[in-house]
Amino acid sequence: MPRRNPKRQCRLKLGDHLEVSLFGADEGKDTTAGPVGTVDDDPGSHNPEPPPKHLRYVYETLEGLDKIRTLELHSTKERIECTLQQISISKGGYQALSYVWGNPEPDSNAIVLDENGHKLGYIPLTKNLQTALCDLRQTGEITSKIFWIDQICIDQEGEEKNHQVALMGDIYRNAARVITYLGPAASDEEEEKRGIDLLHRLYEHFTDDYDLIYQAGNLYQAYLKKAEFPVTTLPEAFQEGHFDEGKYVAQGWKLLFQVAYGEWSRRLWIIQEQLLNEEMVMLRGSSLLSWDAVAMIPVLSNLQLIPAKLVIRFTSFWRENTGNSIENLHRIEDSIYSLWHTRKQQKETECLCVGTQLLFNMARYESQHCCDQRDRVFSLLAISCDTMKLGITPDYSASIRRVFHDATIRILLTYSTLESLAWACRWDPTAATSSPSSWELRPPSPPFPSYIMFSVCTPHPRTSGLTRPPRFLLNSTVLVLKGRFVDRISTATPVIFLSDSVLDGRVDLSWIQCVSHRWTCFLRVLQQLGTTFQNASRLARAIACDPTWSPPMQCGLSVEESTSFAFFSYLRSHVKYLRSESRGSLHGRSFCATENGRVCNAMNQAEKGDLVAAFEGADRLFILRPAGERYRLVGDAYVDGLMEGEAYEGLDSDKVDYDIELV
Repeated sequence: MPRRNPKRQCRLKLGDHLEVSLFGADEGKDTTAGPVGTVDDDPGSHNPEPPPKHLRYVYETLEGLDKIRTLELHSTKERIECTLQQISISKGGYQALSYVWGNPEPDSNAIVLDENGHKLGYIPLTKNLQTALCDLRQTGEITSKIFWIDQICIDQEGEEKNHQVALMGDIYRNAARVITYLGPAASDEEEEKRGIDLLHRLYEHFTDDYDLIYQAGNLYQAYLKKAEFPVTTLPEAFQEGHFDEGKYVAQGWKLLFQVAYGEWSRRLWIIQEQLLNEEMVMLRGSSLLSWDAVAMIPVLSNLQLIPAKLVIRFTSFWRENTGNSIENLHRIEDSIYSLWHTRKQQKETECLCVGTQLLFNMARYESQHCCDQRDRVFSLLAISCDTMKLGITPDYSASIRRVFHDATIRILLTYSTLESLAWACRWDPTAATSSPSSWELRPPSPPFPSYIMFSVCTPHPRTSGLTRPPRFLLNSTVLVLKGRFVDRISTATPVIFLSDSVLDGRVDLSWIQCVSHRWTCFLRVLQQLGTTFQNASRLARAIACDPTWSPPMQCGLSVEESTSFAFFSYLRSHVKYLRSESRGSLHGRSFCATENGRVCNAMNQAEKGDLVAAFEGADRLFILRPAGERYRLVGDAYVDGLMEGEAYEGLDSDKVDYDIELV
């Protein structure tokens, strides 16, 4: 019979007649299906009634702009007790906690004592934090019990919040170390032990691969180089030949995946918390775990170094219990790889400095979750190299739209490119019809259309910068850019979306429907333009979004004939030549024919009558939709035959460009 951890209980006494029970997670129940640190409803884990309002702790005003509060967690087991003190942020000596807030509703309380042990009042705690505090208190490996925890150390209802959030980068930098809380241990001690043992065994087993995985720079390149890895199979006892469904739990895989892909992995705030301090450790129940060991599991899974049978079983669990798609799962794996790669780079260079811009960070971590959408900007300021240049500071009194509107304008005025326009379209595919200003950045809303890196394209003579900053009209609701219209859409196919089965490599009904729809779109464009070698070649380049793309030369065929042969082979077998390029250039995009007989690959749903625009400072074309005398942004576009400056041959852009107003 499996052993179960004893239920942890804290009792809170307020006055002579009020006693409140505080429990950790109900260890007798399976908590792994929910978010980290959450459990099924248990009457014992809730206060039977709230404590009197007059006992709420009143924060003392911080004595200076460099001051923060730290808490010392007491060893009392009957209830959560702590003392607070103010220190200069540069003093350090505390451990910063990285954790999931979970349900924001208070579930229990911490008693604040003065230096003489007298009660000063209570601070409400979320269930997740209460569980974390119990585990922090009981973990013998954590000898110092002095912590910085945002929920307690910042007056969440006071005016100090904006300033303290702005200091969080320095708070994590100056901490002795950062502890990432993964949630309570499983109720079954044996299952917990098997899962943690499997974690350590896998991390050690694939050690020789890590340098090559790091050198690849991203998961896609690492996957392409997998054949070069010294280790490509599991330890013999865990290889597929020895695996059956019954061993999924027995070998520890279920718990392993739940730990590695817990709610911690989806938090946006965790990004800065994991990057700003060299000393990192993870806490699961009362056991400390290696940060790298946990982070490598999603990486190994993405690279298919963990058997497909195991991964498919987990992805089914993922869809059912998180409501997230497989695409979102892969993006989270990308985010974790980015964290791991950046941390390894920091160790090699012995530098924790940041070198990426805010927009890049917003894009890289677009799939991470945050409760307050303003944190899409604010939580990344500490790890962005241009925060001071942009002049953005946290302001929680501003609306979500105001935060994104102001950030968009500052990015456009600071940099000489129009890259933010493509991200605005990616994060809100409905912007062309419903958004107040189609050019504004907005909180990301999946499913995301593919974002193309047009690194080899120069549709405008000046793609590297603007000769003058953009202008704004009507209280900054209209953006004025220099450019010209170079073509018009005559036929547009429905948007292509890749199903989870396509992304996951499973051939089922949705895979067949997705592939059939893709073929129909391609053939409709060919039907409009004419089924010729030239048009097939154009379509193949539009699928790859690269004007220089060509397949291996076929014996006796020209480049154009070889390209068209590759396209028709792609339609026939769906596995040749274009497969690797197409996955990243088709999702959420529509294929079109233009009035001038060109093939267009457009982000989001283009329509007949939409215009193709070339802008100064843009490395891509854009699809615009007339809106009276102005235009709305639909998305970026690859138009074969216009990506290398063909529309400006023999022309002076200063003379032919004109103002285009976007709403």
